Amino acid sequence: MPKALMFNTESDARRVASYLYDCEVKGNIITFTSHDQRAVDLAISLTGVDLPLIEGAKCLLSFPKRERECRDDTVPQLYCSCLSSYNAGFLHGLWIDATQEPDDIQDDIDWMLSWSPVAEDEICEEYAIHDYSGFCGIRLSEHEDLQKVSAIAQAIDEHGAVMAAFLDWKSDHYSNPDIAAIVEQFDEYFCGHWDDEEDFVVKSDEIEEVFNWKQFEKQFTFWSHHIDWSGVARDLFLQDYHAVRVRDYQPNSYGIWVFRCDDR
Repeated sequence: MPKALMFNTESDARRVASYLYDCEVKGNIITFTSHDQRAVDLAISLTGVDLPLIEGAKCLLSFPKRERECRDDTVPQLYCSCLSSYNAGFLHGLWIDATQEPDDIQDDIDWMLSWSPVAEDEICEEYAIHDYSGFCGIRLSEHEDLQKVSAIAQAIDEHGAVMAAFLDWKSDHYSNPDIAAIVEQFDEYFCGHWDDEEDFVVKSDEIEEVFNWKQFEKQFTFWSHHIDWSGVARDLFLQDYHAVRVRDYQPNSYGIWVFRCDDR
């Protein structure tokens, strides 16, 4: 069965093909009846061209995905694939900006489906989310509701990874929650970023208001030096506050995010 490689330009394809046997160039696509992957890799390396856009499908359709494909790596994205193409052995999909409104995400998906390699043989309406990025650890299913996806993506885009931590803690957002209502509660619950639980207890204005530590230190200087701050922090975080390790949602980061509890 023929294999194919798609390059950025026809000249790139012809330069790579000049180092290979048993191949044919059509536009920016090289097709093979058979090929040694090591020889292909070597040809690409020798010519110095960009890596193929897509490889390994039975045949490829050059569709203008760059007109719509999301190239902003700072926002949450979805990779949506045409299931009809996938089931027929084609790799056909699009990276989509997930912070758009649901209708706009669906419009990008419909546009991608309209360019499907099997569109001439059947109507392509089914798709799946085969990859995603920028959701800071929140898991999405292949057929996630776009209303939910958009709400989560917009919240993370506005607040950062801490919002993913809040959604994970505050609700079971995997079972059809009202994401917008939860996001509105964020400011009410969030107490900031701290080194650890003890750092929060010692330095937080909120804790100072409740326990008046500074006044206690002035009145009882000696005893203030013997307070078991780690024990105080442990007791407060048993019920009144909730801590989330930042690195669980934001790799290579430190400290904790602190949230107030409902029963505080």
